[in-house]
Amino acid sequence: QLTDAVQRVLDKKAQELLYDSCLSVCSYIDTGVAKFDAEGRAFRAWRSAVWAKGYEILAQVQSGEREIPTEAELIAELPELIIEY
Repeated sequence: QLTDAVQRVLDKKAQELLYDSCLSVCSYIDTGVAKFDAEGRAFRAWRSAVWAKGYEILAQVQSGEREIPTEAELIAELPELIIEY
């Protein structure tokens, strides 16, 4: 369930930028269009940071360092997307 929640966050943010999905925006790199290149690069880096954080939290849960977070708690811990145009 939490994996699905993370994917929904990624896809929702992509849709806010008028892309179909996370996968779609991540494909916009080296297009020659500055706006798309900036969004594609930033989103791809952010996607990686989001999943890295998710797996960090999973490891903490599995090791007993922490309880399983709620969906809201997990989402609050994810890094923010920063796009530099």
